[in-house]
Amino acid sequence: LGRHEDAVAQVRRAMALNPHFPEWYRWMLGWSLHHARRYADSNGELQRILKPNNEVRLIMATNHARLAEGAVREGRQTEADLARAAAASLH
Repeated sequence: LGRHEDAVAQVRRAMALNPHFPEWYRWMLGWSLHHARRYADSNGELQRILKPNNEVRLIMATNHARLAEGAVREGRQTEADLARAAAASLH
């Protein structure tokens, strides 16, 4: 429905209610943050997954690409280079 920040809030609430939440909660939070265009926050959550599968790696690579794109547009070349290197390391 395009209410990505609501999804983020709901997943965070579920995590708070269940301190022993399953790992897929973190995947859902990372995915929701990605759709909310909060790419760095998304990667922060996804990096905490103990055994990331290929889908998690793909979301992370996409986040890095978006971060690099924004950095290049804003003239922050060093940040763009770091994001590209991180994305390249996810293969």
